[in-house]
Amino acid sequence: MRAIFRRIKDRYSEGTLWDVLLRAGPLQMEPRKQTDNYSQSHLHKGPSYHKTFLQHPGRRIIWELERETLYKIVQEKKLFKKHLDFAGGTGRIAGVLEKHCNEQYVLDISDEMLAVARKNLSKAKIICADFKETPPEVDKAEFDLITAFRFFPNAEPALRESAMRFIASKLCKGGWLICNNHRNFWSFPYFAKRLTFSGGSQGMSNSEMIALAKQCGLVLVRTYSMGILPQTEKKAILPWSVTGKIENTVFKYSGNRHRRGYNVIYVFEKK
Repeated sequence: MRAIFRRIKDRYSEGTLWDVLLRAGPLQMEPRKQTDNYSQSHLHKGPSYHKTFLQHPGRRIIWELERETLYKIVQEKKLFKKHLDFAGGTGRIAGVLEKHCNEQYVLDISDEMLAVARKNLSKAKIICADFKETPPEVDKAEFDLITAFRFFPNAEPALRESAMRFIASKLCKGGWLICNNHRNFWSFPYFAKRLTFSGGSQGMSNSEMIALAKQCGLVLVRTYSMGILPQTEKKAILPWSVTGKIENTVFKYSGNRHRRGYNVIYVFEKK
């Protein structure tokens, strides 16, 4: 409790108490907008970033659930003709879907991230380029599957919009976009952070994600939600073994019926 009061006092020095409650506390009604240049933030990350999905217990639990979800989704169509992994980084997502795609393209701005993808993927075409420059490899291509993970909630608003327009323009009719919001503003963990003045003020809401896709002609098909317990990638309120069992059980029985986890996977379709 003392720690909470200290955090309130620190934030109170930045404005009135009411301002603090609205800006970074339990009364905050919408996420703070990202202002950093996200395109530059991962340029020099590579193997160390890739390893965090095994080394950080919170990230590992969610990654295992993400893989399970991707397997479940792709079973519906069995095989995709062309898959674009947008902002694909080290190729984690492309690797999971490799056997379900005839052709794969991994697009990212970081050559260091893509160096890991080159080692781990057997058939993907690796493209180190900024999507805004329309790389020639995808200039006239259409894809029946595009994935975009850990991108939208991190990106600033203008980048989010331009990326979604690009993705929609590259999807064929009936094609799917599978993306996620791993910083769900109205999730239980993020609200708990705001309640204790320990973070959770940024990210993206479900309504923002759905509206962003809708304005580009994409329709929501379904969602999968995971990560309901207050936790970070390295700390949890319960032992990690217990946390993992609870997260897996809740996801198994209700992951497709709620959007209160801090990580939500969306399946959108281009009509």
